Amino acid sequence: MGVVLGSMGRREPTPESEIHALHRRLALGIGALAGLVLLVRGPVDTSGAPSTDGGAAARSDVSRAELDAAIARLTTWVEQSSRAPSSAFETNQRLLALGRAALDDSAAPIAASLERLAAASAAEAALADDSSASATLAILLEAGAPLERELQLPSGPASLRHLLELALPAARASSSAADPWALDVLSFAVLAGLPEQRETLARRAHNSLLALDHEQRMLASGRRQGADGTSAALDSLQLAASVFRAIAVLADAELEQRGLRQLNALVRRHASDRENWRERRARAQGEGERLALDIEALEALGLLEQSLFGAHLAFRRGERAEPAPRTANSMRRAAGDLLEHLAALERAGALQPGRAPSSPGLLRAATQALRGLRAARIAT
Repeated sequence: MGVVLGSMGRREPTPESEIHALHRRLALGIGALAGLVLLVRGPVDTSGAPSTDGGAAARSDVSRAELDAAIARLTTWVEQSSRAPSSAFETNQRLLALGRAALDDSAAPIAASLERLAAASAAEAALADDSSASATLAILLEAGAPLERELQLPSGPASLRHLLELALPAARASSSAADPWALDVLSFAVLAGLPEQRETLARRAHNSLLALDHEQRMLASGRRQGADGTSAALDSLQLAASVFRAIAVLADAELEQRGLRQLNALVRRHASDRENWRERRARAQGEGERLALDIEALEALGLLEQSLFGAHLAFRRGERAEPAPRTANSMRRAAGDLLEHLAALERAGALQPGRAPSSPGLLRAATQALRGLRAARIAT
């Protein structure tokens, strides 16, 4: 079946007065300027919501104070370790972690990244990763930067609204069903008052859910192994977060039902991943292997928290600001696991303030963990 876009499948949005801070960064930066605010939802059938049975070893008593302390430590480390970004990837990681504060102290690298959108090069349009200019733009908009804000690019001043318009052709044309940045750009376009992008967003969200279903089957069957399996699992989590944000924007009944199945699959996957990480850590040969595993888990759990938060936005009932109990419990369990792996990295000295990342993946993992911990605050 195709995606339902008619009035029978869609609920009308209504204004919202109080939204979680991360949700506000998703919506208010562009939604308010477009006369839209992302969205108090009507009742949704959550009978397919995930079970909270994550195994006896899972911790679910994480406190707000613990989360805030970990957030403070990670923020300090990321801020000091990425102070002079040397690549578009590092620029985007700093922006992901620090939000609009990074725009003030890293304006030149951010402008250089966005210049690639103004140049509209074929090479840039083909990118679908964390170093792309589309990623830079989507991160800025999520951080709440207003569409009318003008940035001084090497080629001259350009507003974020103009850059969003420049990013749309590549987002529409992206050939990959697993392109989270294309989904985010299209979501922001719909929120910015471009309803003609709605059908494209719905189609891409539908295809992305199919891609996620396929990848979950591949991972569950063991056909993804080693580094390939790790990379595929992380990519799936990042895509899931963007898909859930798109579902929240679209308010489409069929997409919601497909999304609920994906949410169940993610929570089941977390339970198996937890045991896998602990078994691998027990078998690890040396400190380097243990650190690599903790970095992998840190990134995966941060992305999972963001996906669970996105699912809360997509499937919540009525005007409640807090997640449904079962979603909240899943978020606390994931946060407990994240704090364990973070503590292991801190004991090993990998996250000392001012110390450069010991591996290329550490900055990315710390950034996603920081965002995940911020998301998890809503469940405590």
